[in-house]
Amino acid sequence: MLRERQRSMFGAAAAPLLLLGLAAPAVAAAPPIGLPAGAWAVCPDEKAQGCIDSVTITPDGGVAAPLAAHGLYLEVTTEDEAGISIGWAVKGWNETTVPKEVRDGTVNLELRVGPYPARYTTATARDLSVTRTTTGDGNTTVHLAGRPVQIDWTTGPLLLACLTASDCGGADTMADAGGSGYAFSGNTQDLSAWGEPYLSALDGFHFGSDAQAKPPVVLMVASPVPFWSMVLGGPHLDATGNAARGSFNAWIPPRYFAQHDTNAEAALAVGFDVVAVENNQDVSLPFTARLRDDGVAIDVPHLGYSIKTVNVFNRPSTVDPEATVPDVPGNLTVQPAAGRLGAAWQPPPGDTGPEVETYRARAFDAATGGKVVSSCAVTAPATSCDLPGLEPGGSYWVTVSALNRLGEGVSVAPRVPGTPT
Repeated sequence: MLRERQRSMFGAAAAPLLLLGLAAPAVAAAPPIGLPAGAWAVCPDEKAQGCIDSVTITPDGGVAAPLAAHGLYLEVTTEDEAGISIGWAVKGWNETTVPKEVRDGTVNLELRVGPYPARYTTATARDLSVTRTTTGDGNTTVHLAGRPVQIDWTTGPLLLACLTASDCGGADTMADAGGSGYAFSGNTQDLSAWGEPYLSALDGFHFGSDAQAKPPVVLMVASPVPFWSMVLGGPHLDATGNAARGSFNAWIPPRYFAQHDTNAEAALAVGFDVVAVENNQDVSLPFTARLRDDGVAIDVPHLGYSIKTVNVFNRPSTVDPEATVPDVPGNLTVQPAAGRLGAAWQPPPGDTGPEVETYRARAFDAATGGKVVSSCAVTAPATSCDLPGLEPGGSYWVTVSALNRLGEGVSVAPRVPGTPT
């Protein structure tokens, strides 16, 4: 188990900013070390540095091909907002022109970064893997691999607030079409703005998620027991009106464990506990963890939004790794009333997950998509509630979903129509 350190693992100024998903205080950016200013080009020869060595995509079940073969393209830029870093993104994920097997494929990207110390990567991606190869002359090639991820983000009035993890809306806030789709992008940095112990302990750390709000660097906390932490956020509902189910994966490097006088194998033998904190309630999440490249790879496949803190402890978890959100409630009926609709349903049939705690019914202004115009929630075992504030004679479509400690399940579909009197 990781041993407690007596000294603080973060600067006083950096801690509150990280908890908001913001960057730490920036240091003056030094001139790029072998990196181009602005956009990167393809490497012209074997000796060139600060350039794109190669990039391909392998469709699910297919063979590697250039991005252009599938209508995709790559952008890489040198950024200097908080120290020098490298931003990269594969673009063109049009769902009508790019087949699903391509969108489910694996991108392999190699960047020659010269002597630049590419220590840490944060990405919008799934199954992310980042490795480095350094030659005898001190030049490094960064190898990035992963798959594009479905994102459910907002581009409306909450855009900035959600990006900074201050406000991603409430239980009825939906992602919009402009912020929905596929993405594979990220930022690789040298951690120079963070100093020690981040420079040492997080050298090689990488993190991928579909969250709209995610920190530039995870927060390391030393007391009362060592753990690392981050704030993740996004709209609670996707653009179809279903609860957004997020995910993240991370690789914890050997130096992190050495910082705590242990190693990856010993830490894995103790176990990990991935804890989501929302509204002052702690919930251990299902996850998988395995040894990889002398570190530990952690994958959390299901994570609900709006905004929550996620802490990763080196201690045994009591969560059932097969636990899930509830199944769909049954037999939804809608009864008209004066300026409202009454919704009634039955509990999810044969649900074997954690006990249902609440139900939430919503009225939409369209049979599909649309927006939430009214909602109501009740504590189980109650199975009915009224949707108020509706226009008499108006057309509405109602659905309901069940919630347990792991989050909100899939809503009843198709939505049931109703017209208030």
